[in-house]
Amino acid sequence: ISSSQIDSIIVDGSKFTEQSTYSDTTHFDFLHSIAGISNLFAGAYVGLDGKIEVLGLGLMGLAEEIATIKSNDLRSIMNNAMRVSQNFKGPFDILSSKDKKNQLFLDTQNSVTELSDALKPLTSVVNDLGKSLK
Repeated sequence: ISSSQIDSIIVDGSKFTEQSTYSDTTHFDFLHSIAGISNLFAGAYVGLDGKIEVLGLGLMGLAEEIATIKSNDLRSIMNNAMRVSQNFKGPFDILSSKDKKNQLFLDTQNSVTELSDALKPLTSVVNDLGKSLK
């Protein structure tokens, strides 16, 4: 959808029509992505029913085998990211509101900022882990 919209904008000079980038359900997709990251760290796929379906080494297991990576720090960072993601309420579409003083807008903006801040150190540690595996 997005590529066809971009092509249309370029060819026709038309205005972009937002489809679902910040829809009411996009934040659920986002939260499921974070849960997937958590599964990757744990080395376990946990279904929506809470049952473990696949077990493996996971990034935590790898981190524990690499001396330069502090696995306790990694665990703490991951736990913090999960805690913050569970506090995120969404939906994203409120961020397009013109009323920047609306409490829902402010709460969502703060949630997104807090989540972004929690994911930055996670990215850094994962990059370090990747470099250590080379």
